[in-house]
Amino acid sequence: MWLGATLPFLLGQDAMRSAFFAMERPARAALNDGVWACLQLAAVALVVVKIDNPSATQFVAAWCLAGAAAGLFGLCQLRIPPKMIRLDGWLTEISGLGTPLFIEHLLAAGPGLLLYLLTPMIAGVTTLGVIRGAYVFFGPLNVLHEASTMLFVPTARRAGSVDAIKRISMRVAVILAAVAAIWTLVIGLLPDVIGELAIDEIWAKTSVVVWILGISLIAEALIEGLGIGLRTVERPADLARARAIAGPVILVIGVGAGATWGAAGLASGFAVGYTLTAVLVWRALRRVDVDRIPLAVRNQLIPIKGDAT
Repeated sequence: MWLGATLPFLLGQDAMRSAFFAMERPARAALNDGVWACLQLAAVALVVVKIDNPSATQFVAAWCLAGAAAGLFGLCQLRIPPKMIRLDGWLTEISGLGTPLFIEHLLAAGPGLLLYLLTPMIAGVTTLGVIRGAYVFFGPLNVLHEASTMLFVPTARRAGSVDAIKRISMRVAVILAAVAAIWTLVIGLLPDVIGELAIDEIWAKTSVVVWILGISLIAEALIEGLGIGLRTVERPADLARARAIAGPVILVIGVGAGATWGAAGLASGFAVGYTLTAVLVWRALRRVDVDRIPLAVRNQLIPIKGDAT
């Protein structure tokens, strides 16, 4: 109930973050997220102090209300009142770029979510708990990946040429992958006392899983970095195509290996699928040239050696 009631404000807050980055106002995005964080901490503290044995619903309500307040604050930051427009006209206007972006996002999240839904049936609820428990430690990497897209797509767009966009994308991919590898090493070598403090007895069952998930996170880092180039030149369809090919691989290997080896097998599905996606995205980025990008984007780029046709 709480999530449904506040969802428009939560989605608005998320959209405003992207808008601030597009407007080259990252400080405003950071301020808005900071307001949400402070309000959330205050709301959760209030729940803990004022309510005996608080339920999950009450914690969700605290999170949602804080996010909704941040969304309203974001409207004040934008100084642009919301307008009611015809949805069909707006969808038609953005369909050329919005549709492939939507499909790419759906294909990125869909196989994993479907695999999670199937896991209790093929390997038991405990296996799902182990895989999700292990993922807790990799949450900061997901935040880093999302932030890099918002930050570097505008940066790459101003690079001036296809070659420069590719170089930026490659460098970001390598840096993100290196961070993911170091993070995996740190998590894999955590003392048991810290792991158990975070996820209790589940930690003992994640000794192998965290390393396999680390491989998948390194591959995801490469996808996000390389995908910056494809998004910059408005080729999200290439991303969607790579996701569409790798999605069934994630499901087939995840289901088959998960039924046999439990959480480690399930994680293997992600590792193999995301690695395949990274290879396909890398190949797609290499094939990008001036003739393969939309004319509107092409006219904004300054050809340099190797770009001219």
